[in-house]
Amino acid sequence: MKKTVLCFSRSYLSVLLPRLLAEDKDIEALHIVQTDEEERNIVALGQKVVLNLGKISREAVRSKDSPVWREPADMRSLTGFDFSPIYADRYLPEFPQETRQRIAGAIQAGFEEIFASHRIAGVLSEPVALFPTHYLLYLCKKHDARPLYWANTYFPGHFYFTHTINMVNPVRRDVPEALDEDGPLVSEIRSYLEKVASDEAGPVYHHKFSKGKQSGWSYFRQRKGMDALVLSPGLVSKGLQIARWGRAQSLKALFPRTGDYISAASAAEHRFYLRNQFYSLSHYDEAPGVFDAGNVFFPLQYEPEASLLYAAPWARNQFAVIESILQALPEGKLLWVKEHPNQFGPLSGPAWQALRRRYSNLRLIFGRENGRHLIQRCSLAIAISSTAGLDALIFGRKCFVLGDSYYQDFPDAVRIGSTRHLAAALNDMTNYVEENRRGDIAALTRALGKFARFTHPGDPQPSNELYVAENLDALRRAIRSELAIEG
Repeated sequence: MKKTVLCFSRSYLSVLLPRLLAEDKDIEALHIVQTDEEERNIVALGQKVVLNLGKISREAVRSKDSPVWREPADMRSLTGFDFSPIYADRYLPEFPQETRQRIAGAIQAGFEEIFASHRIAGVLSEPVALFPTHYLLYLCKKHDARPLYWANTYFPGHFYFTHTINMVNPVRRDVPEALDEDGPLVSEIRSYLEKVASDEAGPVYHHKFSKGKQSGWSYFRQRKGMDALVLSPGLVSKGLQIARWGRAQSLKALFPRTGDYISAASAAEHRFYLRNQFYSLSHYDEAPGVFDAGNVFFPLQYEPEASLLYAAPWARNQFAVIESILQALPEGKLLWVKEHPNQFGPLSGPAWQALRRRYSNLRLIFGRENGRHLIQRCSLAIAISSTAGLDALIFGRKCFVLGDSYYQDFPDAVRIGSTRHLAAALNDMTNYVEENRRGDIAALTRALGKFARFTHPGDPQPSNELYVAENLDALRRAIRSELAIEG
């Protein structure tokens, strides 16, 4: 008997998931899409679309008889997320109260109908800070379906599933008791960490390690998952972002006659991205040239990002967190805040420039500077859930981890749960190293080796190797394994 898998197929997943599951005769794939174009493309591939968020959001706003959102009494307890699913969404808060209640109500009713009409074995998607993702997780918990939200591992070639929205606790149906310390995967992890320590390896979404050709025009390949999500400074990128902002503005004006609620509400987000593109390097500080025990490193995380909301609710306002750090730093310490390598420009904005003028212990570093070189010139790192925090551990720095992260219990990681806890830790001089050093690669290899037991081979993130037959086969095997499909 076939297993029914519900796929939230938006963005590049609307290309990947139909292709991934079309050839599996043991799986019936049902797709939820964001746009009319995604629906047309999936139907053309012979796959079934059970809900189009664009259509139902348009109908909900136009009709006075559409259902309105009512949060289930058990939603927060079942999902483990204590925040409103509407106000936690990236886009719904952009609409007036009545409009967002109707859109959310239509999605709620549509999803409930799907689960009432089909026996859903699992829900396949990626963790994004969207109301539909959150409500699908609730329905999985309610109806005993298996949530399959995937994320990439720090080391390449593997990924993992989680049953929660903070991506900390990986799950696997057939977890091996242990990995052979001399086996191939542990050896690969050790080798990768050694390369990171030499700045010779890193994630494919980093401009230095992306294997694809980087240009502004690669945006169109990235939208289909055919290239890594790497942004490149320049006129082409500026022009593309102007076009994206203009399109969002048009869809906002035309909604609900056409379009979808996500695109219609994305204008403010695209305006933020556009402003970042017009940065000035004169607004940044020069990175330190040598190690200094007074330097503290903070990697700014990409915004908006689900990891900020779901993994670090108390620290999701990065601006406020950084100001708290500046106020708590001991005399003689400097905080070096570096932009995300794929979101260069935000620190040149007026709010950040005003913060630097107010605090003489703040330094702002451009996103395309070498973050690992900066870590080696600092004596302590502070991260919310950024992979740069694990980089810091590899370079022998303690890392204060402010959010839930897979490396939060690794050697030299210090979990921080509040602003008061953070201030106390910053004033403990034993947390600062006095000289440039290297981390314990063997201990970190063991820690990642324990984590790797819950992972699967394959890579579901956009890259020029995503659609290689071997990778697609690995992803299929992982999905089948989690759904207990033999063969």
